[in-house]
Amino acid sequence: MVMVDEGSLVSTARNNGPKAFAGVIALVAIVLGVYAMVEPMSQRIENAEKALADYKLDVRERLAERTERWERELQRIRERMLQDDEREKDDSARFARIDAQFVEVETQLRGIRTIANLRVSAEERTDRMLWKKLFGEELPSTGYWPPVDTPSESGE
Repeated sequence: MVMVDEGSLVSTARNNGPKAFAGVIALVAIVLGVYAMVEPMSQRIENAEKALADYKLDVRERLAERTERWERELQRIRERMLQDDEREKDDSARFARIDAQFVEVETQLRGIRTIANLRVSAEERTDRMLWKKLFGEELPSTGYWPPVDTPSESGE
């Protein structure tokens, strides 16, 4: 931060005249104006980063909960398979049951993939929202965060 001593301003005015004093005042006004513009932008960026971090943490927690639930479900299926194997010795019934359990496992895995895809799309939406809040325009279509100039865009 720029510190201005009143005594130095007065001595500048006495020694160099009113024009120098006006120049010093203009310089101080410019510095204070720039500082006033930069400070709110940095606060907005900080708030946006906090909101983004909270959102990503929430998505990770929900994904972890669902993954744990599916892991418990898969463990239950495995235990049921072992119990059924001990009870049933008939090959045809066992194959039909195993086939049904594979279908159930595939359904669970599709659910896990769906959640992972939802997480990726949520992060992409969050990136676009953050970009728009910070810079007031849509995120460039390059798909990079932060955006990177490609040779075709920069005219090289």
